[in-house]
Amino acid sequence: MKLNDLPPGSLFVTRAGVLAVKSEYRYPNGAPECVLLASGEYAHFADGGRTEVEPVDLAALRAENARLRGALEEAMSEYESFTAGERGRLWPHEAELLHKWRAALEAQS
Repeated sequence: MKLNDLPPGSLFVTRAGVLAVKSEYRYPNGAPECVLLASGEYAHFADGGRTEVEPVDLAALRAENARLRGALEEAMSEYESFTAGERGRLWPHEAELLHKWRAALEAQS
């Protein structure tokens, strides 16, 4: 899909992996203004409105995030129910990952 085909306010990703939002404004050369999510800067692309993009469905992202959060909370609950001996049988990187994920979950809350 071309950038010109997206309505203003659309979240999209380019083939190069750039995540941005299309603005309602245009540069004097006609290229759509976009806001880069990585930096918050305004930008345009070399191909202007002909840049190939893929829309990002926020509702789907939120649903997937909720699903993953639920699975992670379930894994943490199971881990916390383990005895010290059971925890000792985990690979060290498994326990470390669970602690990192828990910290990430708490940071989101």
